Amino acid sequence: MMLRCYAALLLLFPLAVVPTFGQTVTTITDEFGGSGDVAVGPDGNIYVADFGVSLSNANGTTVYRVTPEGERTVFATGLAGASGNEFDPDGNLFQSNIAGSRVSRITPDGMVSTYATAGISGPVGVTVDADGNVYNTNCQTPGRISRTTPEGTTTTFASSSLMSCPNGLTIDDDGNLYTANFNDGRIIKITPDGTPSFFASVNNARGNGHLTFANGRLYVCNWSGRIYEVTLDAQVRVLAGTGALGTNDGPASQATFFRPNGISASTTGDTLYINQSTNVVPQADPTLHPNVVRMITGVLQTVDVESDPGEVDGLGLAPSVPNPFYERTQLTYTVPTPTAVRLRVHDVLGRTIHTLVDSVEPAGEHTVTWDGRDEQGRRAASGVYVVTLDGANQRVARRVTLMR
Repeated sequence: MMLRCYAALLLLFPLAVVPTFGQTVTTITDEFGGSGDVAVGPDGNIYVADFGVSLSNANGTTVYRVTPEGERTVFATGLAGASGNEFDPDGNLFQSNIAGSRVSRITPDGMVSTYATAGISGPVGVTVDADGNVYNTNCQTPGRISRTTPEGTTTTFASSSLMSCPNGLTIDDDGNLYTANFNDGRIIKITPDGTPSFFASVNNARGNGHLTFANGRLYVCNWSGRIYEVTLDAQVRVLAGTGALGTNDGPASQATFFRPNGISASTTGDTLYINQSTNVVPQADPTLHPNVVRMITGVLQTVDVESDPGEVDGLGLAPSVPNPFYERTQLTYTVPTPTAVRLRVHDVLGRTIHTLVDSVEPAGEHTVTWDGRDEQGRRAASGVYVVTLDGANQRVARRVTLMR
């Protein structure tokens, strides 16, 4: 019944008008020094970088590993102002060092090495494309984005006055980059050929933190005390936060945030992890420590496939057959009316590895086969994958296990 009420609300109110419905904000850690970006790893843990104690003193040296239950350990040290971070498909964490003007690579066992330095100045956001190219923002005006190839060659990928201290950086399924300006609240889109353009503005004031791409949309932290959701057609809405500054948990429409900075989605896309300062005192040179990690659950009406029949208002996704599978598995889905749908396979990092359907489908039951390969025809590795069906602002999901 709740899901049907949610669907009715979406019909009554356009996405850009009202905050989303049904999300909950919960603090999961005690206070610690972790003021940089947040990345969810292949193991499902949350990796939190420490930028440092203030904007003018980026002295953080550590990346912490935090379990979804809030247990924290040191993952890696030896950084210099650890800001943006992102995992590659092999489980390496790329970490920018704003005070060291370099990008580091951290192996799954926590070993740190310098990955790129040439032409990098004030690096903040980091992301990785499907070909293994590593991109980082350079906090300047005009802003600049560098690209480092797997062979280690670093060049300027994009530069524009549209970027004013570009902070966070992420990439969508089509290879478009999105960066969030710290100085003016705008989001800039950069196409795969390096062409920047204005995309959206979440707030007229400074203070965009990092952003992430999940569920076919962007999620953005902003120092206004809000977390924003931005669709790829540039519709902006508040996901969580009243705009009052604080640390109150509870329903997303009542929760408060203070200088939220890093953000990353769980592998299913239904939970966001965010770090923020708890020192709720306005200052000319903002003190960033101490920090906590908070989670927003219920980000989408994602069906847990082991406990739910896999249907939302007639949009249905049946269990795959066979599961586990070796060579191929059949996926059957149902749409109640002619609907634009996307049926995709995601890896443990939440990345789309194969889009099976992306079209307007007639009402009724449809069946497709996944042969265990990615978009390039390469055999996917053994493991658990998440199949998602999106349509009419709803999502259902199923887990499937590939065995080699």
